[in-house]
Amino acid sequence: MSLLAPGIYLESTTAGGGFRHLYMVLKDGSADPHNWKVIRGDFGLKLGVTAFLTTDHRSIEDSLDKYDLNGSLLGPESVSDARRAADITGKLGGIGAWNDLVSYALRLNEVYPYELPFGGEDHVANSNALILTLLNRYGVDIRTIGTLDFGDFPGAKGVDDKAATLLGAGTDPAITASPNLETGLSILGRDDVDDIITGTGFDDRLFGKEGDDILDGGAGNDVFKGGPGADIFIVGEGAGSVDVILGGSDEDRRDDRVVFRTSLIDAAAAGRRDHRNTQA
Repeated sequence: MSLLAPGIYLESTTAGGGFRHLYMVLKDGSADPHNWKVIRGDFGLKLGVTAFLTTDHRSIEDSLDKYDLNGSLLGPESVSDARRAADITGKLGGIGAWNDLVSYALRLNEVYPYELPFGGEDHVANSNALILTLLNRYGVDIRTIGTLDFGDFPGAKGVDDKAATLLGAGTDPAITASPNLETGLSILGRDDVDDIITGTGFDDRLFGKEGDDILDGGAGNDVFKGGPGADIFIVGEGAGSVDVILGGSDEDRRDDRVVFRTSLIDAAAAGRRDHRNTQA
């Protein structure tokens, strides 16, 4: 398929430090790329002090992504190898997904402090994590898309153990990894939300931040890290080695609980039996 064909594409350009920056493009089928639209993450100052992850939705001509991997300006000749374009329209169910992607991306605007990918962090809330989160919404594992087979994409996929990071949107408490993901990842909660975080069946790293959070790791060798607040850590069936790191004050830690999913299933079954006996 021609890379000028109408559709939604995943592309990349060079960011600072040699890392790769991912973004999504809506191409309208015209040979003039200046008409195309882009969804990308960026950073901006909030209250003039803290750098937050922001959502940028505009014409690609007005975006920093008008420069390709070679540093050349956007043009018809720079839409193929130089931008590593991958047509993901089919994975998203059609070009009609674009408006939903924009709406969801805007819910991620200024939710997280922007994190730089230096030092092998366990999570990286950056522009690549934003794109990973958008595709997770559609059950797509960004790490299986060919354009990520080269370079270092901290926050999405890295050659230097830069953690792929799933983010939460707005004040919705649920942050749920798609069951279609093929490997584990980091899932990062928020300071002002009581998060309900659900991992994969693989090795995950779940971070609750502030609030009374519920962290459900599923199977795999998981790491749970809480924060201030009364947190619940659910160890799934088939879980292997599990590390639980309590956060917050001593009082907060006393309120934290570790629960095994088999215990929850047994309790639910007992509750149903009690209900039936009461009705008899």
